[in-house]
Amino acid sequence: MKRRLLDLVICPRCGDDLGCTRVDLEDSVSGEVCEGELGCGAGHLYPVIDGVPRLLPPELLAETLAHLHPEWHRRYRDHLAGEGTGEPGLKKKTLKSFGFQWNAFSEMYAQWEANFRSYFEPLVRPEEFRGRLVLDAGCGFGRHAYYAAGYGAEVVAMDLSEAVAAAHRNTRTLPGVHVVQGDIYRPPLKPIFDMVYCVGVIQHLPDPEQGFRSLARLLAVDGALFVWVYGRRRGVYRLVDLMRRATTRMPMGPLYRMAWGLNLLSFAAFSLPYRLLRRVPGAGPLARAWPFTRYADLPLRVGHADWFDRLSAPSTVYFERSEVEGWYRRAGLTAFEIQSREGIGWRALGRGGDRSAGSAAGTERD
Repeated sequence: MKRRLLDLVICPRCGDDLGCTRVDLEDSVSGEVCEGELGCGAGHLYPVIDGVPRLLPPELLAETLAHLHPEWHRRYRDHLAGEGTGEPGLKKKTLKSFGFQWNAFSEMYAQWEANFRSYFEPLVRPEEFRGRLVLDAGCGFGRHAYYAAGYGAEVVAMDLSEAVAAAHRNTRTLPGVHVVQGDIYRPPLKPIFDMVYCVGVIQHLPDPEQGFRSLARLLAVDGALFVWVYGRRRGVYRLVDLMRRATTRMPMGPLYRMAWGLNLLSFAAFSLPYRLLRRVPGAGPLARAWPFTRYADLPLRVGHADWFDRLSAPSTVYFERSEVEGWYRRAGLTAFEIQSREGIGWRALGRGGDRSAGSAAGTERD
C-alpha cells in the first residue's frame, strides 16, 4: 500500500478518514506498507495484507479472513465479533467465485491493450486518462488498471474479492496504481474521482442500479462515469443460461476443468476453422462470415477464462439499452452516450452535472 492512498480512502463503516495505526512490514525500497493496519477515529480497524488494505464491511471482512487468511482472522476475530451486517449470501458467493477466477487466470498478455481500447473507444480515448484520478471499480486481476495507469492516470483499483492479490502483483511496479479490497455498495473512497469506470461488473451485482448509483456518488464535479454491461442475448447464448443452472452450484475445481473442455471444443469448432480459412485463396468471404471468431488470435487461456466466467458467476443479468439509459438519467448524469459494443454489450459514458436533480438530458449513438 502506497501511503498516498490514505488521502483517497475512508472507513466504509463510518466515513471517517483512515490512518496507519501499525506497520508490521514495509518495503525498504519503495516504502510501501506490505503488512499492517489502518484505523479510523471511531476505532474501526482494517488489516493490510500482501500490500492491499482490506476495507470491507465487517461480515465480508470476516468471511475473507476466515477462508483465505486464517492467521489474520485469529487476530481480528474479537474485533469483528458481533459486528455482522447481514450481507446477502449472493454477495459472499460472488466474492468466492471471482476471487478464485482472477487468481487462476491472472496472466498479463500483450493483447490486453487492444482489448482495453475496444471497451473504451471511441467514448474514452487513451489521452483522456492523462492526469486524471480514476477508479477501476471491480478491477479483477488489474489488466485495465495497468493500461489506464500507462496512459497517465492515477488509478485506484478496487475489487470485492481476493482478485486484489492478483491485481497487486500485476501492478505493483506502477507508481500510479493503488489496490484496495472494497465493496461497490459501501465503497471506502472519497467522492473525488475525475473518472470512474466499471467494465463487466454491474451485470453480476445483486442490485445493478444501486451499484451504479453508488459509483456515481464517487465522482468529483463534472467527473465521468463509464460502464460496460451485457446486452440482451438471444439464440445460442441462451444455452449458457441453461447450463448456469447447474454450473453455478459446482465446486470451483470441477468447473475449472469443465470450462477447459468447453474451451477446447469451441476452439476446434470456430477458431481453428477460421484460422485455416484465412489461409485458403478465395475463402475470404467465408472466413469473414464465420461465427464466434473473437478468440482466434488470442491465447487459449483467454477462452478458458471466459468460459469459466460465463459459468461460474452466481448472478448474471442482461440489459436493454433503455435500462442503461435510465440509470444515467435517474443518477442525474448529463450528456451521456450509449453505444453497442460488438452486438453483445453496451458501453456508456456520462458526466457528473447536477446529480441531485435526478434527471438529465442524454444522447445516444449506435
